[in-house]
Amino acid sequence: MYKRIKLELFYLKELWRYGYGPSFWWPYFKNRFLGSFLVQTLRPEYCRPREDFALHILSQKQALWMLVWAIKSFQYYSGLCPQIVIHDDGTFNRQTAQLLESKFNNLKVILREEADKRIWTRTDLTESFKRYRYQTKNNILLKLTDVFLLSQAEKIMVLDNDIFFLNKPQEIIDFVEGRSGFDALATEGGQTSIKFKKDYAAKYKIFEKRADFMNTGILLFKKTLFKPANLFEYFDNTLLDPQAYFIEAAGYNALFARCHFGFLPKDKYRIKGQPEKDDIIKHFTKPRRHELYAYGIDLVRKKINS
Repeated sequence: MYKRIKLELFYLKELWRYGYGPSFWWPYFKNRFLGSFLVQTLRPEYCRPREDFALHILSQKQALWMLVWAIKSFQYYSGLCPQIVIHDDGTFNRQTAQLLESKFNNLKVILREEADKRIWTRTDLTESFKRYRYQTKNNILLKLTDVFLLSQAEKIMVLDNDIFFLNKPQEIIDFVEGRSGFDALATEGGQTSIKFKKDYAAKYKIFEKRADFMNTGILLFKKTLFKPANLFEYFDNTLLDPQAYFIEAAGYNALFARCHFGFLPKDKYRIKGQPEKDDIIKHFTKPRRHELYAYGIDLVRKKINS
């Protein structure tokens, strides 16, 4: 409870600090606290999902409202209909999962308990993988382990639930349609603090290829290029603590360095700053999460509805 109150006070302080006056207070309150109710009022969406393409998102029950608009904005602007897999971080219940599944005919929620059992029954798990996946409480790690081991489609997209699409993502469409020329794509951010055993980093030229500049908000890759053994090899060679913030990012860094990967245009797939007219996405990272509630969700709703 203390952490929750502290977080809410931080968001309110940031609203005030960045000059979001009274006209933003109701949108913030509505989108921050009434989202679970508002999801129930949405009409279901129907499309014919592709067999070769799946969208995976790790999410929390509390983020249901922004998760819905991340999905809706991607489908609207891309015109794509992927199989959508939501990975529960452990906060979902069956009722919440069913509500979300009722809004998208191409969506399936994998509850944390189900994921735990499905992965544990594998006979190829290494001891280092078991230690990281089952003996820590770093939920961000599921974005790497569960997406990788529970995905089935030929082409995989991983998306953060705080990213909204604002224009047509031609680079992503080209990748899905086989016109990209890359085996994997990622958004580009600042250099991350990742550590590997020296021989492992040199083997795949992780730093020479600038894989440590990847931001994992959006990831696309051809699943057929990777084997589970590649993932297990990462856990045998990472020097990061299991609770490290970049533990999943470092894993994708290492995997992508094995193939021909590229970065999505940094000036269009915006992470920092206010969204501009031609931006394809806006990533409302935690330090700017107050903006997502104050104007981000309503901006996307207005653009789609108009």
